[in-house]
Amino acid sequence: MNLRQLWLFPGRAPEGCVALSAFTGGAVHPERVDRAEGDILADVLEDLKPLLKITGKPLLSRVVKWRPAIPQYEVGHGVFKAAAAESEALNPGFFVSGNLLNGVSVGNCIENAATLADRVSAYLQKGESTPDPRCLGDDGKGRWSR
Repeated sequence: MNLRQLWLFPGRAPEGCVALSAFTGGAVHPERVDRAEGDILADVLEDLKPLLKITGKPLLSRVVKWRPAIPQYEVGHGVFKAAAAESEALNPGFFVSGNLLNGVSVGNCIENAATLADRVSAYLQKGESTPDPRCLGDDGKGRWSR
């Protein structure tokens, strides 16, 4: 559910009403996308009613089904993040980025790209040379060497 819309996007709903977005299914329950739209809406409303103290029915609703949708990290994903960080630490001038590390949304990817650009710029400003990748070989320990 995206409750941020309540205060980030004023004017999206008529006075006295709110606009909500809710997400269901995902990697844990991918079969939910196959249900009828009315059933999906009923289940989401049933989940939201006690949380948001909803007493009425929606004035307008829309169900959009996405197969597949946003990738989701699985349990143990931290191992991959740690491996990327270790690879960077062992190989100065080598940088890893993308939605596999710090968020899959477009906003996350833009933020991660800006952070990476700052990191690369800082590295290059230090004046350290980066070896030509064509001259490197794996030393068997995940490090690159000449």
